[in-house]
Amino acid sequence: MSNHITRRIASLRRLVDAGLHLENLDTLIDLCSSLGQDSPNPLDFFVLKQVFADVSSALEGEAVTPERFRELTERVQLQASSILVSIESGRSVERSSLENLVRSHLT
Repeated sequence: MSNHITRRIASLRRLVDAGLHLENLDTLIDLCSSLGQDSPNPLDFFVLKQVFADVSSALEGEAVTPERFRELTERVQLQASSILVSIESGRSVERSSLENLVRSHLT
C-alpha cells in the first residue's frame, strides 16, 4: 500500500478514535468514499462508509440522549477502529469482522 493511502487510513482511524460525532462522521464518510476508490480492498471502506452514514442519519436532526448516543456509536467505534488497525498493519480484514460491525450497527 502506498504511503499516501497509509496516511489517509491512519487519519481515518484517528478520527474514529476521537469519536463518532456529527462533525467527524461527515469527514469519515468522505474519507471512506475516497479510500474505497483508491484501495485494493474497496469493500472494507464501502462497509465503513455505509455504517458511518447510517449513524450520521440517526444522529442528525434529533436530540439524542447521552445513553442513546453511546448505544448508536460505542460498538461501531470499537469495531471500526479494530478493522482500521488491521488494514493499517497490512492484514486482510476478515469477512466476519465486517459482518460483526454491520450486525452491531443494526441491533
